[in-house]
Amino acid sequence: MFFAGCYKDKNNYIVDDVNEAQITTSTDDYAVMQLSELSIVPEITSSLHDKDSYTYEWKVIAPKEGNDYTGRVSYSEILSTAKDLKEVIFTPAGKYVLLYTVTNATTGIKNFKAFNLTVNSGFYKGLVVGYQKGNQAEMGFIREDGELGYDLIQTLNEEALQGDLQKVNTLIVNSLRRMAITTSTNHYQVDMDEFKILQSKNSLFNTTPVSFGNSYFGGNKMGAPYDGPSDVYYINNGKLQADMGPDFGGSMAGMYSQEFYYASGDYSLFPFLFNGNGAATIYFYDNLNGKFLQTGYNARTLTDVPRHAADKFDPSTVKKTAVAAMLGYDNNVYYVMQDGSDYYLYTMIQYNAHRAGASQMVNLSNAPDFAQARIFDARTDQRYIYYAVNNKLYLYNLTANSAQLVLTLAAGEEIADIHIYKTNMWQNTTDDTFNKRIYVASNRGDKGTVYQYGLLADGGLSNSSEKVFEGFGRIVDLDYRNAND
Repeated sequence: MFFAGCYKDKNNYIVDDVNEAQITTSTDDYAVMQLSELSIVPEITSSLHDKDSYTYEWKVIAPKEGNDYTGRVSYSEILSTAKDLKEVIFTPAGKYVLLYTVTNATTGIKNFKAFNLTVNSGFYKGLVVGYQKGNQAEMGFIREDGELGYDLIQTLNEEALQGDLQKVNTLIVNSLRRMAITTSTNHYQVDMDEFKILQSKNSLFNTTPVSFGNSYFGGNKMGAPYDGPSDVYYINNGKLQADMGPDFGGSMAGMYSQEFYYASGDYSLFPFLFNGNGAATIYFYDNLNGKFLQTGYNARTLTDVPRHAADKFDPSTVKKTAVAAMLGYDNNVYYVMQDGSDYYLYTMIQYNAHRAGASQMVNLSNAPDFAQARIFDARTDQRYIYYAVNNKLYLYNLTANSAQLVLTLAAGEEIADIHIYKTNMWQNTTDDTFNKRIYVASNRGDKGTVYQYGLLADGGLSNSSEKVFEGFGRIVDLDYRNAND
């Protein structure tokens, strides 16, 4: 070993170039919708001569983020072993690396080219429309490109939802892509990429609730390294239950916890939640006791919210009834509160050490029909809230403490819901068209229509609807399915 280690290399090697495949395509980025054909025709040239033969492989690989600590195995599949790719794509919706490998059959030398591949769901982005079709609860979808889908539960699942529709919530962030549907007799979780029913009350609850109502399905907003909810929360008839988010523990338990315990006694949560500082704490409003309550991530109990020195009011002594809550300006949360015949706007601050922002009494003399309204939504770029009563839509300006009529639909129509296109509370992606349009769902008898209007900087609407979507049953609820992160 000693003598060999001292051997002097004479560098008397004969080096020949290797015949390699050179791969050329018109682009390195591709996008395809599920169940559609993806076609890529690369140009293959040889670096030395064209006498060798080659074999080929097209492989889809889900890249694993450096901050993914869940230990899950990344998705991969071989699409084709032909030179040119021409395949119908069944890959789950998401962002992938498409690795093209060309192997020289004579020398065994492999050459590679990686592409960015986005697989879009058939329901990749758009408005979910929940409606009643006769005695049947159903779902429709208005896709971003204007394509419409009707009766999607029955069509894609070959089963009907039980009970009358009450609420629809979507929760799309990282690997969590769920829609929750609550009816009068059941609660469902649906895969939003496929519109497939995953679970219902029989598998979601240890103890099935006696009834369903006033529901909400959402998650807290965790920061890096997870960038997704650590917990998924379900509020039903004022009681809170939770499951673990898949980006926190690698998978969901698939079953909600028991109802959260509150040491001070009974509680009845308004169906909404918001985030505290760093989202380690999550907040709710308790209509029974007139106070805000909190829980921690992966905790399963509720506690009172202590007052912070910078709070503008005491969150534990509000003593009013919440009738609406929504994400508003600058990531703050607005609560519409009722106290007898008086109405108030409470602003709660997210991602901050203190929570209780401004509160103001609504000047009902300058806000027509405000006391009758139960349909609200807010913009996140301005201090504007929109509310609907019968066939009228109003704009309430928080700064001016007054409202004005911005839309009147035809006689015989009744506004069922409104939805401003904006970020969701847990969403990581952004869009330049946020706060630029509003959807207004209206019913005339048992027939539902969705109008899309443009939103102006001063809070007004475009002179006429930009788009009209018809063919739904009696609309009950709207929610927006944001694109996969």
